[in-house]
Amino acid sequence: MKATTFFAVAFAAAIAVGSSAAQAGDAAAGEKVFARCKSCHSVGKGEAHRVGPNLHGVVGRKCASTDFPRYSAGLKACAAKGAAWDAASLGAYIPDAAGYLDKTYGAKGAGMTPQKLDATQLADVIAYLESLK
Repeated sequence: MKATTFFAVAFAAAIAVGSSAAQAGDAAAGEKVFARCKSCHSVGKGEAHRVGPNLHGVVGRKCASTDFPRYSAGLKACAAKGAAWDAASLGAYIPDAAGYLDKTYGAKGAGMTPQKLDATQLADVIAYLESLK
């Protein structure tokens, strides 16, 4: 099993047993880690999309539900199922977007580079994304 897949499964299991990224993560630290994501994603309310969609309010939002014009087949399949982003799905998606979408929704994602984050960094980024309301 690839390390990213193992981590995604372990992270999702931790979320399922009552842990939450907001409790485990530090949003301020996550904002610093997220700096590497800003070349592709904006986060300010109403800011224009970049290479990827604006992530303001992503937690709780349904997949592929903004006016971003270039969602992948995998994200469109996620949207067709009515799925919404939460800490567990983001914890699985961020390290291996294409693999997560293929395994979960049967369609490949394209575009997002797998992110090499340790468990603390991932929890921090998710806490930061949760803070963007």
